[in-house]
Amino acid sequence: MTRRLTAIVAGLVVAAGCGGNGPPPGPVGGEMTISLTAGHNRTGAILLQLNGPVIDITGLNGYRVSSAPIGLTGSTRVVVTGAIVSGDMLRVRIPDVALLPAYTMFIEQAAARDDFSLLDPGGYGLTRR
Repeated sequence: MTRRLTAIVAGLVVAAGCGGNGPPPGPVGGEMTISLTAGHNRTGAILLQLNGPVIDITGLNGYRVSSAPIGLTGSTRVVVTGAIVSGDMLRVRIPDVALLPAYTMFIEQAAARDDFSLLDPGGYGLTRR
């Protein structure tokens, strides 16, 4: 019995010395903020595509937001409405902040709030942080 107890204690000591910090850490969820640079001061709606896994999307500065996944692609289509101006527009909860640099996004369409006419989406810019 003593020999077996000695072997167990020796095994634990060796395992503790080799173990380091345990298993590697898993994904760490977090948030990113998407900001808009508006090319027009009359924007009332923007349709954008966000590429990367998303948990939840919230409008900032009083904007109303609706979103839906695009099939099984890992992309999300987002509609933002309101009196849209340059500045922080969306808060996006993501499953792994380490993947933040891989996220891409672009504006598909924009419309004026006064007459719903289409605006040039090239007149806008999006940044994430």
